[in-house]
Order: sequence, then C-alpha cells, then structure tokens
Amino acid sequence: MPSAFNPPRGRMQREDHARQAILDITKAIAKLNALELDLIAEVIASILIEQKKVMILGNGGSCATASHFAADLTLMARAARLRVSIAALHESSSLMSAMTNDYGFAESGAALVETSGSSGDLLVIFSCSGSSANLVKAAHAAARLGVLTILIGSRLAPSDFPASQRIVVETENYSVIEATHSTIAHIIVDLLRIRFGVQSPRHPRLASYAMATNED
Repeated sequence: MPSAFNPPRGRMQREDHARQAILDITKAIAKLNALELDLIAEVIASILIEQKKVMILGNGGSCATASHFAADLTLMARAARLRVSIAALHESSSLMSAMTNDYGFAESGAALVETSGSSGDLLVIFSCSGSSANLVKAAHAAARLGVLTILIGSRLAPSDFPASQRIVVETENYSVIEATHSTIAHIIVDLLRIRFGVQSPRHPRLASYAMATNED
C-alpha cells in the first residue's frame, strides 16, 4: 500500500509538474502590467457610467471565464447602484444553437454582436489564441457598429486582431493563459470596486480602499 515513504508510481513526476505549473502561472501573473489593468478598468467604468452595454465573449474555457466576469461585473455594478446592461452573449444555449444553425459557427459571434450592440457599447473578448473565426468576426462587427473592443489575450494573438485595447499574457501555454485570464478578470472587478467606492466584506483591503475613496 502506498505511503508517504513509498509513494505510488508517478507521484514524484506529478508533484514536479504541479510545482512547475504553479511557477508558470505565478510568472505569467507577475508579468502583467498594473497600469494597463487600471486603464482597462477605467474604460469599463466610463462605459458603465454612460449606461452603455458591456458584451462579453469567449470560447471553451474562455467562455466560462467570460460568464464569470459578467457575473462579477453585474454584482459590482449592483453594489455601486449603477443601472447597466452586462451580458455574456453566449449564455443562452438556445440562441447560440440557433445562431450557429442559421449562420454557421464562424458567423455566430458577429451575429450576436450585430443583434445586441450599438455605437458606444463595449465588447470584451477572452481568447487564448486570438484567432478563432467567430471571435475575430465578432470584433470586426463591433468595429463596424462603433463598439469598442478589448481583447484579453496572449502573445499568440495576431497583431492585426481588431481590438482598440488589449492585455497580453506573455506565454503560449493555454492552461497558464486561462488561469491568468481568470486572475485578470478578478483584478479588473476589484479595481472597479475601488473606483466606485464599493466595500467588499470578503476582502478587507478592498474595503479599506473603498472607504478612502468615499472620504475623498
């Protein structure tokens, strides 16, 4: 029977892999630019203040991150008493399947943006590669409508991806990119909480920052 002194086959390799994964994710997060994150948060804040729509898209794991980000943004906006429209456009499975069936998957993102977006709105795209046809076409559709696009991507993304602003995760490892994207989403929401003076009882540091903002 395996024990701490007689580990099962492969345990040492798995532990080495886990340590390396933790190191890779930590390095990717440490390379993020705090000023860039704050500038993105300010863009989102201005959109919310102007009561424009925030649309969010992603594929696969990035789809889940987009949904999580939409939920956290909405909760932050509710606490800040903002009247806003925030939506992860892919969340309706019925609508997504209908769009894909009628227009094809490559056109589904553009169809969703064209249906939901208007000039002055914001589209946030989470993408590891920045090359998925449905997301690229969604960004092009946004540009035609006068919708601002932010890409939360990586160095894999092509330089001509149609985004007004982007955050680049400096790795090509998809697992690390997705983990870092999740951290980016949380940091942006935290910055918005501070920006709007929203206290967070689960985060003492944010609560103190929010109090200082309100005193200003």
